[in-house]
Amino acid sequence: MLIRRHREKEKEKNEVVEKVETVEKVKKTTTTKKKTKSTTKK
Repeated sequence: MLIRRHREKEKEKNEVVEKVETVEKVKKTTTTKKKTKSTTKK
């Protein structure tokens, strides 16, 4: 029981981390897109 509960907690942690990572990725992609746009204009 304890092990299962611990695993579930780890899963939740991983899910939260993944969500944060995806948000960071999206932020990075949007900033890089802006950067590429400015470079292409040149």
